[in-house]
Amino acid sequence: MACDTEYTWRPTPAQGHTGTSDQHDHDPPGPVVKAPPRVQHLTRAQMWRALVQLDPAATTPGIAPVDLVVVTGGEPMMRQDVIHDLALRAAATGRSVEIETNATIAPGPALLTAGVWFNASPKLANSAVPERKRIKAEAITALQRSGRTRWKFVVTSPDDLQEIDQLQRQFGLSEVWLSPEGTNAQAIAQRMPWMAQAALARGWHLTTREHVLIWGNEHGR
Repeated sequence: MACDTEYTWRPTPAQGHTGTSDQHDHDPPGPVVKAPPRVQHLTRAQMWRALVQLDPAATTPGIAPVDLVVVTGGEPMMRQDVIHDLALRAAATGRSVEIETNATIAPGPALLTAGVWFNASPKLANSAVPERKRIKAEAITALQRSGRTRWKFVVTSPDDLQEIDQLQRQFGLSEVWLSPEGTNAQAIAQRMPWMAQAALARGWHLTTREHVLIWGNEHGR
């Protein structure tokens, strides 16, 4: 899925660099990790059938069916028509839909009436994206007004907390979550203590990166 905001947390030499073939002239020294081509073009009906088949309950009787479909990207809000269709199909089977978004595109009326939830994660200055590209007042305001948005910020240092404070004051963000940036358990463990103190002091929430704690930086999980 496409994304409307290019960003990167600059990798250390140990982490390597991810890029595509047309970026090689600009890559820093070090290995380039290429994702295998796995693009499939599906109709909306085919997409829904494929999602249902991923549910363990589809093949294992007695297991409770998955009741939440999470749409991530890229930037899913670039295809609100597709997500709207997905939300209607999900609702018809007793499932909910949550969209992970960078909060740069406002949800349209159809998507709001479909009852989806939003996990909005605006990029902070630590992402190296210019502010004019990552902070879109109209989109953030619309998401907050929906009453169906949780705000999650990827944190790298205590300096990020001041920026989150400012965004909460400016837009009245009602439910703020902090998540540590990190591709290994050690980096996450180092950040969690002071992040926990900050969350407690401000009435925010704290989440970790369970997939990294379990599988490290292994792709495909």
